[in-house]
Amino acid sequence: MAGHLFIVRGNLLEVACDAVLIPTGVGTEGNGEVLPHWKDSRLVALGGYVKPAPTERRRIVLVTPFKSLQEPAIWAGHTGAAGKNPAWFAAAAAAYVREAGISIRPGSGTSRPLDDARPLLALPLIGTGKGGMKRHKGEVVQAVVDAIDQAQRDVDADVVLVLNNAEGYAAAQKARRRIGPRVWELLSSDQQQAAGELARLARDERLVLFLGAGASIGAGLPSWGELLEQLAQAALPNSDQRESLKKLDPRDAGDVLAGRFLEQGTSLADQVCALTEAARGSLTHQLLASLPIHEAVTTNYDTLFERAWTNTGRKPRVLPRQDAQDASTWLLKLHGSVDDQRRIVLSRQDTLRLEGDGEAVSGVVQAMLLTRHMLFVGYSLSDDNFHRIVHQVRRGIGSPEQRPRGGSFGTALTPDAPGLTEELWADDITFLSTASGQDTNVRRLAVLLDFIGAEAAAPAAHMLDDTYASLLSPQELELRNRLLDVWSALENLESELPASVTTTIEQALARIGRPNVRRKTRSKHR
Repeated sequence: MAGHLFIVRGNLLEVACDAVLIPTGVGTEGNGEVLPHWKDSRLVALGGYVKPAPTERRRIVLVTPFKSLQEPAIWAGHTGAAGKNPAWFAAAAAAYVREAGISIRPGSGTSRPLDDARPLLALPLIGTGKGGMKRHKGEVVQAVVDAIDQAQRDVDADVVLVLNNAEGYAAAQKARRRIGPRVWELLSSDQQQAAGELARLARDERLVLFLGAGASIGAGLPSWGELLEQLAQAALPNSDQRESLKKLDPRDAGDVLAGRFLEQGTSLADQVCALTEAARGSLTHQLLASLPIHEAVTTNYDTLFERAWTNTGRKPRVLPRQDAQDASTWLLKLHGSVDDQRRIVLSRQDTLRLEGDGEAVSGVVQAMLLTRHMLFVGYSLSDDNFHRIVHQVRRGIGSPEQRPRGGSFGTALTPDAPGLTEELWADDITFLSTASGQDTNVRRLAVLLDFIGAEAAAPAAHMLDDTYASLLSPQELELRNRLLDVWSALENLESELPASVTTTIEQALARIGRPNVRRKTRSKHR
């Protein structure tokens, strides 16, 4: 089975992966010019040019080798030249997939982004900025998607195409849809049906997220159990003591660790932050941040998801540190954050110290469970505080048969077979597993999230952007021009209509998209 093409919104330079393709062009000093916004930290030292530089004959070159998911290999592509057609740019994308896909084979001990041996290769939509094809983005995105699909039949590698705006994301989704249903052949019909329902909830703004440590593992960060083990290794040199620590309640173990670190002249919070900081988010973060969701909860200390969200154009408020009043997007961090150490919760003393905040925080989660459908990703459902919150919600909404929507107030995505956990939560949470038998399948779970994103994406976000017009059918072009007429009428009549009318209509139209050119240039697409 060939590799999968993932599509996300975000920042290419913040994706944990095996390799990244950086576009380059021709400058005053020759080939290999890198524009400032593409300069990875390891490229800054190279000035404005990469060496060796890609050329017309050698379109793709390796600049720096793979070190880790946080320091992926950097490949440079010759993707900036005037007078070229979409196929020329697509050829560079295909060459990157083939060459990087063959050369990058990390050892078995290396942390993997999808817990899979296949390399994960990231690239932007090349050629549509300074590359010379910014007026023909539709042709380029279709050519690039088709070229990647063809290259993946030759090289077993997963690819993530990273778009930096809603129009490009919608256009890439449409281009991939033309490949056909085999894109989703890894998912069963039942999985696709369940994912389609989650996508509908997301489109209706009724889906909220709950992220656990599993969401950050693809960035090379530890799971909850691994974090405790690493903290124990640093605090307790005696193996017998470490074994004894495992028998304690995790909160009591946190108190023991806090005391030992204090003796060493440091703090538990400092150690937690050192082990949970990263510059690049996992593919899971990118896929979830691309969904039309505006509310989320996490037990994670890292800042990867809020950064991924910010890279999609949203600016989430972080609770309880920030005020969420009038915020359109917010993230509640139940256990604190690496950038706010005083709120980090790990030990029993931390829990008691922040008990006051906990009541307000619990109320927010309860409200989400009561009014939305919660999607759990990377979370084990074992947190005591969460059990208490759910118990209060159960009391508030009654027995399962009295509840709307079949009784379940959430869906848990898991790469493992849920086992008895599913039985424990049977009345409250639906489990959607991607395990194959008893074997975990993180990669299939990522494909499932990608499917949700594809189904939830605004299908018309690119419709009013002239540069993507080539992707539209005759019927879509006709609809596009009718929408442009409404925008034009709104603009002409704005001074004669009540502000409440123009604001309401503009907000409704903006959900589809805004025109990217003035009216007088639109007739060419009629």
